Amino acid sequence: MTPKRKQPDLKTYSGRVAARLIALREKAGLSVEEIAKALGISPRAVYHWESGRSEPKLAYFPELAKLLGVKNPRYLLPEK
Repeated sequence: MTPKRKQPDLKTYSGRVAARLIALREKAGLSVEEIAKALGISPRAVYHWESGRSEPKLAYFPELAKLLGVKNPRYLLPEK
């Protein structure tokens, strides 16, 4: 069973990053656990990214972009 995720606060930059990651992950059809396993991190870290509690380290951006089907890692970031 997947833990209930805290909704990101879209008024903050971290919250907008979180919302973007959630949308891209769901569009790619991947679970939090699949992302975590592919990156070699805990699912809790991904849940923290998706709740806006933290943001991914830049070192994860290239692999995360590939997993989420994004051509340029910069596109993982929100527009505003």
